[in-house]
Amino acid sequence: MLNRTLFDQVPRSGLKFGVDFVLYKYGPQLYHAHFSVMVKCSNAASCSADLFGFQWSQLQSVLRTTQNVAKELLICTVTIPSKELLEKASISSALQSCSVQCEVIKQWEASRDRNKK
Repeated sequence: MLNRTLFDQVPRSGLKFGVDFVLYKYGPQLYHAHFSVMVKCSNAASCSADLFGFQWSQLQSVLRTTQNVAKELLICTVTIPSKELLEKASISSALQSCSVQCEVIKQWEASRDRNKK
């Protein structure tokens, strides 16, 4: 069986599911999408870890939709350097100073955890 990594995933529009992207393993003709992806951009100066920058109601509704279509929610936070640094730096050094943090969010299901015990 092949290992599942983010590098062998094919992105497509996630508009149908209320997210930015969905990720297919090797393309939509071979597999169903495994991840729903929401992307949040933040500036390095204003980076905070408060609910990934989304409202609870928005996150809950996307999480329910994602769970109903048998996907996992992947939230990617892209941190970009300040505008001053971007203007001074070359393209390659500006890209190297960017960072991406990904978190998989799952909804807790009491019945699933109860059956494990």
